[in-house]
Amino acid sequence: MTDVVPAGPPPKQPVWLSAMVICQDAFRDDRGRTHLHGVFENLNATGFPVQTQVVVWCSARGRGTARLVLKVVDTLEQSVAVTEPMIAEVTPFKGHEFFCGFNVALAGAGLYRIQAFIDGIPAGEVPLMVRLAPPAPPATPPV
Repeated sequence: MTDVVPAGPPPKQPVWLSAMVICQDAFRDDRGRTHLHGVFENLNATGFPVQTQVVVWCSARGRGTARLVLKVVDTLEQSVAVTEPMIAEVTPFKGHEFFCGFNVALAGAGLYRIQAFIDGIPAGEVPLMVRLAPPAPPATPPV
């Protein structure tokens, strides 16, 4: 008896994450264009804990309907924030974009990650490196 090995790579999920970006603000204009402002992956804090706001923009592609959940985790894999499930409805000709705002309290410096799950399956992640910034130098008086 011979095992049958499928030709080519395994099939993709019907809906997949094609892009995910952390930024300061994101919106869609009246002409249908998406604008991402202040894209970053590093955050400097003057002290901890720090309260910060970030926007995560995601794009889903494929065919069908799926649930997307975003989760922010800290260096110890503890959940800092989680979205409610969002429905992605995509076709081969039209993707689905999500704009998710997070207002999070970060306890300390380290590597945080924003993870995406499609129908409960990990679909991607982006890093967010949080550092303790050195204190600002004193302002010099004008001469």
